Amino acid sequence: MRQITLLIVSLLALLFISCKKDIKSTIEPDKPEVKTGEVLELKNGYATISIEINGVNITKKGIVWSTKQLPAIENNEGLKDYSSSDDGTISVKIGKLKSNIYYARAYATNVTGTTYGNQIEFTTPDSWNIDMVFVEGGSFSMGSKDIQPGDKWRWTENEVPQHNVILNSFYISKYEITYSQFVAFLNTEKIPTTVNYVTVEQEYNDRFPIKYENNRYVIKRDGYRNKPINYVSWKGAEAFCKWAGGRLATEAEWEFAAKGGLKSKGYIYAGSNSINSVAWWGENSGLKINNVGQKQPNELGIYDMSGNVWEWCNDWYDKNYYKASPDNNPKGPGAGTSKVIRGGGFYQCTAHDPRLPKDWRFCRVARRGSRIVDSKYERSESTGFRLVRDK
Repeated sequence: MRQITLLIVSLLALLFISCKKDIKSTIEPDKPEVKTGEVLELKNGYATISIEINGVNITKKGIVWSTKQLPAIENNEGLKDYSSSDDGTISVKIGKLKSNIYYARAYATNVTGTTYGNQIEFTTPDSWNIDMVFVEGGSFSMGSKDIQPGDKWRWTENEVPQHNVILNSFYISKYEITYSQFVAFLNTEKIPTTVNYVTVEQEYNDRFPIKYENNRYVIKRDGYRNKPINYVSWKGAEAFCKWAGGRLATEAEWEFAAKGGLKSKGYIYAGSNSINSVAWWGENSGLKINNVGQKQPNELGIYDMSGNVWEWCNDWYDKNYYKASPDNNPKGPGAGTSKVIRGGGFYQCTAHDPRLPKDWRFCRVARRGSRIVDSKYERSESTGFRLVRDK
């Protein structure tokens, strides 16, 4: 009888322990179930990736990525938490990617620690490899103090009054956008020639560096891959920037960056008081565009903001805008017929009036220019652009 009693007690104890374990398992969570899915989209410097996370009392969840394998919260090049309390499969957009091979893993954290999902690998396009320079925000004096002496045609009257401007931080491309980068955009997005983003070679005219053949754009001239794109319309420049995850610079951002931002030394040109040190212009360019990055950079490490090609800005042009410009992050007039261009070009010289000083007019950082959009003169040999991304 005693043995039977002990057996019953033992069975009851085992049953109690089993029930307690089941109760405990409903209170104390196990590790989350985490799965990294697939890349759903690669576009504009971003990737959209599906992830699946299920579990109890999860405090953090998201995705980490890196150019090195097995990225973790403690060791990554990018991390994105998301606050949704929903379990299951979601899509996460990660950004500021360059041309490279990336590795990504989903993760979830609860009281048991952080659990990582499987690692996936994906490769971003070569066209995303655009070097960007960080421009710390701040205030600066925009424009010129006075109309320049001897300015017979009052070339600088649109640069006054000089006024204080405050800007947020942003990124700007170290170089002007090149032919190889722009052609990659045209081919990736399958842009038809009828949209007129850029002028291409025609049967009767072979002066243009780009040709459209076999349903693709090709650079038909040797040595043009690293030259700044020209013959490009404002809409073409804008479309490229959106594709690359950014936008065109505002006129104020352009001048702030050209002047060297908060590191400015007050130079006449972007990086020097000697135009030949920093710019391709009418007396040293051979009257043609030259490869980007061959001259001396400015205080921020940005090249060719004086000379080589004029650069499209986002703003509509108004010669009197400085008289009414807001102090904080001005974006130009609300409408117009011409867009601002900045920086001067490879052909700038002083043939118009030999009595004027040789090199101060067009390539100065304060110089304002404009070009009528949607006109036969818009896609000029002397006009290109560069990319800006918000911080």
